[in-house]
Amino acid sequence: MGTPDDNDTKRDFAKLILLAAVLFVTVCIGGCGLLTDDRVAKSLEAERNRYISGRVTQEEMNILRDSAEHGNTEAQYILGLYYVRGMEENRNTDEGMFWLVCAADGGYADAQFDLGIIFAQEAENREEEEEAVRLLRRAARQGHEGAIRALRTIEQ
Repeated sequence: MGTPDDNDTKRDFAKLILLAAVLFVTVCIGGCGLLTDDRVAKSLEAERNRYISGRVTQEEMNILRDSAEHGNTEAQYILGLYYVRGMEENRNTDEGMFWLVCAADGGYADAQFDLGIIFAQEAENREEEEEAVRLLRRAARQGHEGAIRALRTIEQ
């Protein structure tokens, strides 16, 4: 039988594996267009919103951050939203933008769309406007409906 520290480590590792598996399946199902059950989609959205609103434990945040640091683009996106849109005491725009950029660079369409909108709204010059359009086009190529609509509006 292991020491209490060993048991805690095993439990934390098991939770991390479980969260990683859930995030992996979510990305695979959503990214492959296999997410057909509306209830599943709403459940995943509710879980994402729980993180954004700050209704998570410190342990859950640690697992999310670890997953983000290991390259999980959905975790990066959720962490970015947590800091950009989250409750006031959790807001950290620089930290949030860092994670949103990581997710967008990793090919996560929602992050590309959100950054494209943010950049379009805050663009101060032609170069920033072009970056916004580039991000929206990347998301649109993945079938992101919001990006497709935004590009139609911009290009009219």
